[in-house]
Amino acid sequence: MADTFLHGVETVETVTDNGTVSTVKTAVIALFGTSPTGDVLSLKLCLSETDDDQFGSSANASGTIRQALYEIRKQYKGAIVFVVNLAATDVVTTEVLTSGIALLTACRHNWGFVPKIFIAPGYSDVVANADLLRTAAATYRGVDYLDCASAMTYATALTSRGTGNQWNASSNREKLLFPRVYDSANVARPYSAIAAGLRAKIDNAFGFWYSCSNHTVEGVSAPVVPLGWELNDPDCEVNQLNALGITTIVNVYGEGYKEWGNRNAAYPAANGVLTFESQQRLDDITSESIELAVMKYLDRPMTKAAIDLVTRTVNDYFNSLISRGALQPGSKCTFEASKNSVAEMANGHYVWTKTFMGTVPAERITLDSVIDTTLLSNLLTT
Repeated sequence: MADTFLHGVETVETVTDNGTVSTVKTAVIALFGTSPTGDVLSLKLCLSETDDDQFGSSANASGTIRQALYEIRKQYKGAIVFVVNLAATDVVTTEVLTSGIALLTACRHNWGFVPKIFIAPGYSDVVANADLLRTAAATYRGVDYLDCASAMTYATALTSRGTGNQWNASSNREKLLFPRVYDSANVARPYSAIAAGLRAKIDNAFGFWYSCSNHTVEGVSAPVVPLGWELNDPDCEVNQLNALGITTIVNVYGEGYKEWGNRNAAYPAANGVLTFESQQRLDDITSESIELAVMKYLDRPMTKAAIDLVTRTVNDYFNSLISRGALQPGSKCTFEASKNSVAEMANGHYVWTKTFMGTVPAERITLDSVIDTTLLSNLLTT
């Protein structure tokens, strides 16, 4: 069963006799932009198109916010979006973005959850702004989606990963997006709002541990920069982008445009499960969910029964994720004597060990083809 929303704030719960772990909200977007309407530098929670209308009554309203909200809801109408209007004009400085990001500290206190996807369409291609979004993503255990510059070509996209260039970053919380896309009105748009909406859709339709790659995006008529793609060609342009940790889109005949690329910006400098965006998010979300669940045991007298209760609470949650296909069988939580000395326990410090592994996306499928001429002998049998 996929995570779903009730009034925008429903959680998926694993209820046991021991305790409850509630999966934190995952499909929550923080959108920073501009609009001549709506309060400036004020945190707004938008749960519907009616809420979105405070930033303009139509998708083509001035500024960047209303169009981005339209593109998000084109992918998933139920998306939860924290919106910060940085300015009534199109001028945004890093100082203003810093002030906008600071407003997010009110999210957990006022609503009980925090954003997990950070975007600033039209502004995230500025290196200083990208740095701020990356820091925000790390603070809230989220991911940030960075747009390419409007003038970026395929060639400059490849070199952008080098020292001193736009995407000279190696963060496992960052998704690099190339190219920009044409919408249904043939207007060139940054891709980040569409990508964020798709992420929200996948979280709710399938699960937060699913990759967005190979899923259809809505409202895209063409990429601004045409790219060559063949499914089995390692030298095609799309594959060359993916090889550098850059996410793009492909046109699949009969299925429309699909997002293509699993890896975050840590790849290829790093190579491991956490370079898959889906696995970084799984690590973040399960860790935060468990921390919040066991917080109620903090400061209580720690008895053997209490130790077992914490252990079983986490294991019941892990078992629910195993049954849903998020974790591999054998994922578990243990309380080990080797990590809990008498001296540390006497000092109030107790250690549990989480051993787990997610279900990694099948980024590469190899079909080993064997031509067996001996099968021709079947023609000779009666």
